[in-house]
Amino acid sequence: MSRNKIIIIAVASVLIFGVIGALTMFHSSPHEDSTGEVTSVPLKINGLDNQNYVFSSDTQKAIVLGIDQYLKADNIKTNGMEGIVRKDSYTKTDTDDTTIATLLIDIPAAKRTYKVSSSGSGDPDGDNRLLILCPTPEELKYGKFDCKDDTL
Repeated sequence: MSRNKIIIIAVASVLIFGVIGALTMFHSSPHEDSTGEVTSVPLKINGLDNQNYVFSSDTQKAIVLGIDQYLKADNIKTNGMEGIVRKDSYTKTDTDDTTIATLLIDIPAAKRTYKVSSSGSGDPDGDNRLLILCPTPEELKYGKFDCKDDTL
């Protein structure tokens, strides 16, 4: 092989690997910010969209984002993390002018359980109040953690 061919192959290899390296270094997923934290796909909660529940899609989003914020406040990264509505935990109570719906959400990877309660007129477009509450000791699945009730 002539010396010129070796130089051309070496230069081409360096350019190809340089371009690949630059693309890899500057490319990030559309769902991650520069730190790798998922920004547009927060925690996923399986079963929250059950048609038997009275939570509007906006309330469902608020529940997901509220629990996501709780976990992040405790320095728990939620990238790809999933929660699940605990089986048979949903209750709905109707009074004259108010509907109160409550359920438990387990987050296995974070070893957390949250109680979610929504109260309002039962009209998804009406005035509704959402609470993310600490479960009772009997409702805890993974043991005690530093939990504070909050209103969203």
